[in-house]
Amino acid sequence: MSSDADWLVSPSKARIARAQAQDWQFVDAFLSKKYNGKRPPSFERNEETLEALLALATLSDHADEQRHAIEKVERSALQALTREPSGDEVCEIIAHRLSANGKASLEMLAQAVVVLDLPLGSQPMNLAAAAVSLQHQQFEASQLEDGLARQVGMQQWDTIRLQSILKDLGDDAFRANDDLPEKTIEWTKNAKHLKAKIGEYEERHSALRPQSSATNVMDLAKHSDALLRQQQLHNEVRTELDPFQGLPTNISDARKAVEAARDELRKLTRERDQLFEDLLKPG
Repeated sequence: MSSDADWLVSPSKARIARAQAQDWQFVDAFLSKKYNGKRPPSFERNEETLEALLALATLSDHADEQRHAIEKVERSALQALTREPSGDEVCEIIAHRLSANGKASLEMLAQAVVVLDLPLGSQPMNLAAAAVSLQHQQFEASQLEDGLARQVGMQQWDTIRLQSILKDLGDDAFRANDDLPEKTIEWTKNAKHLKAKIGEYEERHSALRPQSSATNVMDLAKHSDALLRQQQLHNEVRTELDPFQGLPTNISDARKAVEAARDELRKLTRERDQLFEDLLKPG
């Protein structure tokens, strides 16, 4: 029996032959439709060509169905626009047609329009420009906040330093006694007296001769002891006056220096409070 007649004997081959015949009929109808009834170009009819043409016909039919669906939606939308639907109906149509991601994007767009205070129907370019401007303003506000924070930190550091200075100035070591003017006058007189005595003793010492008697030596020893006591007293007076070298010589000027330091502290405190108020003010 010949191979051409095998399909007549084998049922499976007969089914395959019938299926291929139906596929070729579907392909021929597709080609005839595409060529508007004209005869398509000749080609080799084999299984590979059949599979490729079947895939092409299937994709074409699928594209036609999508195009018909889009045309149907467009006609429905046109009819809806022609009859002037209400806003609620338009919202329902949009909500029904949008996907979950589309709804989320639309809500984000609406929120952006409200936050940026843009009019309804604004163009996307206006929305983008407003977003960029808002980001620039946010950056400038951040830079200003950082600068104010640094200034406040410096003011706080200066305040602590001046408070420490003021505390040191209020210590007993810098506080003048009530009898300071009288003691100053007395110490000045003693210093002048000691200076004169020292000069006098130096003259006496230079006038002494080696052949002086034992009495003169004893007198000289007494005067030397007296001179040492006067020098010790002078050193004690200088030691008591050293802590007051940085202050004026009278009480009023010393008190003015302390008050000046307190005024500087109050000024810095006001500047710090003002910076805090400016920082807390809404932008």
